[in-house]
Amino acid sequence: MSARNEVIDNLRGLAMLGVIGIHAGSYVLDSSTPWVSLFVLCEVLSRYAVPAFFFISGYGLFLQHPLERPLGYGRFLARRARSVIVPYLVWSAFYFYIWNLPSLDWLHLDWEKFGAALFFGDASYHLYFLVILWWFYVTLPLWRWLVAFLSRHNLWLGLGVLAALQIKLYLWSDTFWTYPGWLKGHTFLLRLLDERINYLPFFYAFVFVAGALAALHTDKFREVLRRHFGACLVLFAVAAAVMVRSFQMYADQGVKLLQIPENLTQLTWQGLLYTVACLAFFSAFLVKRQGHHFNILGSLSKHSYIIYLVHPFFLDGIANWLPYFGMPYRTVPLVLHYGLVLLCSWLTSIAITRLARKVRMAGLLLMGK
Repeated sequence: MSARNEVIDNLRGLAMLGVIGIHAGSYVLDSSTPWVSLFVLCEVLSRYAVPAFFFISGYGLFLQHPLERPLGYGRFLARRARSVIVPYLVWSAFYFYIWNLPSLDWLHLDWEKFGAALFFGDASYHLYFLVILWWFYVTLPLWRWLVAFLSRHNLWLGLGVLAALQIKLYLWSDTFWTYPGWLKGHTFLLRLLDERINYLPFFYAFVFVAGALAALHTDKFREVLRRHFGACLVLFAVAAAVMVRSFQMYADQGVKLLQIPENLTQLTWQGLLYTVACLAFFSAFLVKRQGHHFNILGSLSKHSYIIYLVHPFFLDGIANWLPYFGMPYRTVPLVLHYGLVLLCSWLTSIAITRLARKVRMAGLLLMGK
């Protein structure tokens, strides 16, 4: 494995830790450690994680399918449907079932509700990522054209414009949706507009294209990171301070604690700045430390797909199971909950990977392999 791939692989492991952190954040205030600082760490400072996965996806796609080679669009989509759509359908059915117990009756299932959950990634709160990723695949010819255009012109200026357009899209989308009267009564169309962030790839265009450009200019990318580690560190510190200060400002304005993260998502300007800073700093650190083995991080990266898919089951399950072992959740520190979720998800992913080697159908259904 090349050094650059090792860096990206370890970055995937860091992103996986952040994803679990975000989702664990909703349990902070119910744990034995209801600290605001811990809430900020999970719900605000872990927001780099999902965009990081789109950055990594863009990097991987353009490394495998460079611009100088024809894409083979039909075969490309067929392969990606196997790796994404098949496990997405299986895990969506799994979560739709367990989240709706005990009232769910498959014999009298509301198929319209289930179909909508599949389209919007609503079967579980983390599955929207795969929906957006699929639409990135479907629209890949557009992104190949854009990346080629930026590569021929001023790359940095183009990225800056793309970031500004993405922020503008989010602000416009968040504040200027006004629905015409004829939409009343059209439930699906209204939901199509309301849940636009759950399936439209354009809200993550900047990080995806940045990942693609990093793949196409990988030597330059690594050299910039190696030479400017100090600047990346400063940028990371400043961006983190901006996020924390923004959190304090919302709190001072009387915004409820649980609602503040909604105003500091990865799609806000603060969130995008912080995402870029995290990607730059983490990548620079990993480039600087290349050659050093991060065995645990490497294993997390290797199994990150299954860990991502399975961790909500353990996140919710452990919170509900601990009282049966004489540990009411209010007596459990969040770090213990987080550690157990990570460990159980990790071990389960290893078990599923080994099963997939022996039973091909299991690999296809659970991992898309």
